[in-house]
Amino acid sequence: MASDSLIASARRITVLMALAQLGGQTRPVDTEDVAIKANELMPDAFSWRKYSQYIDLERVRLALKNAASAGFVVGSIRRGWMLTTKGIAAVADTDSVHNSKTDLAELARIRQAVKTSEAVRTFNQAGMDAVTARQAEQACGLNSYVRDAGLRRIMVQRVLAAVRGDQELERIMSGLVERFGYEMRGEGQ
Repeated sequence: MASDSLIASARRITVLMALAQLGGQTRPVDTEDVAIKANELMPDAFSWRKYSQYIDLERVRLALKNAASAGFVVGSIRRGWMLTTKGIAAVADTDSVHNSKTDLAELARIRQAVKTSEAVRTFNQAGMDAVTARQAEQACGLNSYVRDAGLRRIMVQRVLAAVRGDQELERIMSGLVERFGYEMRGEGQ
């Protein structure tokens, strides 16, 4: 039994690393792309038992769902998968991920947009209680056209990943997410 949980844990870490290497900090990544990369990183863990040259997509899906239930990723088979701030931290702890210049530039662009958002200006002038749901949503790139709860969750996680490391922005955005909870409900229009 203990070896089964160790294998599940190793698979989960591997899909997190695969997501990170595929840019899952800033955008959703398709399950099949995760499968290819995870198999490159740890072939024996994701191959069929009898025909080891084939990737077992079900093992990859299970590892992703396991990671999602533990709060490391958000997404779905249909929409793709993205690392949460918890997932990014877990990958950073493995010290084996590399970020592409494109991913870093996208995170910097998002961080700058948040920094200059109306929500942050209002927070700095009048405090958390003065920020409206509309301002908070705009800081996350959300609007009335983004109604799908899964997509909203992904967009919010992308913003939280972008502000990670900037203590003030991280505190503001985490507080707004906690206050409004719009990433879960798809409300606030």
